[in-house]
Amino acid sequence: MDVTVVTPGGTSAISASDEYSYTSTTSPPAQAPPATSTSTSTTTTSTSSTTTTTGAATSTTSSTGLSSGGGSGSGGIGQPVSRSGSPGYLVVTSGGSVSTFGAVAAQGSPASEGISASPIVGSALTSDSKGYWLVSNLGGVYSFGDASFFGSVAGLPINRPIVGISSTPDGNGYWLVASDGGIFAFGDAKFFGSTGGIPIKSNVVALAASGDGKGYWIVTASGDIFE
Repeated sequence: MDVTVVTPGGTSAISASDEYSYTSTTSPPAQAPPATSTSTSTTTTSTSSTTTTTGAATSTTSSTGLSSGGGSGSGGIGQPVSRSGSPGYLVVTSGGSVSTFGAVAAQGSPASEGISASPIVGSALTSDSKGYWLVSNLGGVYSFGDASFFGSVAGLPINRPIVGISSTPDGNGYWLVASDGGIFAFGDAKFFGSTGGIPIKSNVVALAASGDGKGYWIVTASGDIFE
């Protein structure tokens, strides 16, 4: 560092002795280190456990809800079943509850009467639509209103479960059909043949009687029709 001395006599000339080295003994203020931000991310993994309960299926029946020209076709679960000329229909659940619409009046059901029935798989109306039959997969038949009971296969050793019921035109009989196409006739219903024992592509799902009660159609899940 150069030092210039000013006196009353003037300004001194700069000489080597006027040069000093100045060393600061004061340390500069310490600077705080740059702040470091540490972000900790916590990931929570939720594990969902799904328990699947597999039960033995007692019925895998679906239905086309067919209705015939004169008789009442087999109505599948959740499918409306009506009778030709009747402005109404009924719908049945597998638990035995019955819902009626139009001219068809409710006449009772297994559910409303506290009857513990095996799964209901079909229904059919009487000729005047003032009664109906319900059938279970084990072949039990339940009659309501003016529907008469003509028999069933409940308790009998049938090869395959029942999947539907269809009534005769006069309402004095009905047919039950099994998933292999086996036919069981009651009342004035006549037996005209079946597919029981015949190889078929898929299970039978519905039965519909002809208008004169002298025949019926058997329908499979794949759309095949046997008459």
